[in-house]
Amino acid sequence: MKKCKNLYDYIEMAKYDIILYLVLFLIIAGIVVFYYYKTKIWFYFFIPLVLFIVFLSKITTYINLLSIRKYLLNNNLIEKIGNIIYWNYRNYFLTDNYFIIKDAKSVDFFSYKDILEIYKEKKVVLKPKYSSLSEYLYIKVKNGNQYKILIDTTKFVNEDYKDITPILLEKNSNIKII
Repeated sequence: MKKCKNLYDYIEMAKYDIILYLVLFLIIAGIVVFYYYKTKIWFYFFIPLVLFIVFLSKITTYINLLSIRKYLLNNNLIEKIGNIIYWNYRNYFLTDNYFIIKDAKSVDFFSYKDILEIYKEKKVVLKPKYSSLSEYLYIKVKNGNQYKILIDTTKFVNEDYKDITPILLEKNSNIKII
């Protein structure tokens, strides 16, 4: 697979993901409906349901990418970001020069030099039928904002996650680790 280097590559990739998951959903839903009429077993409707949820997630990713692109274009920042080092396939980018994140309300854009401190937190959920472990990296920047980044989990999530601490520390060795 070709390594994407710019935002436009990722937007195109997100479009193809939407098309792929829509086609898969329609094909598998058709097969399941056909199979249901032959066997009356409803359990297999779970498969297209999962695909539909992933499809909706791909649409959210595409919308996030369009929001990021709009923000960068409106603020004349598209040429300043450099190459994309890492994308979590959901809502944030690490670029040569900046950290870009789309949260529920807005797009935020800051230099690695604006990062004051980072710390990790583990979240454990213990239930009789379901348990999980997730680890988050919290990033605090000069303007007072704090961001929560998933860096590890035992749950199924529709994003790439990894500990980005080494990248952040390489870009700014003055970050305090708490």
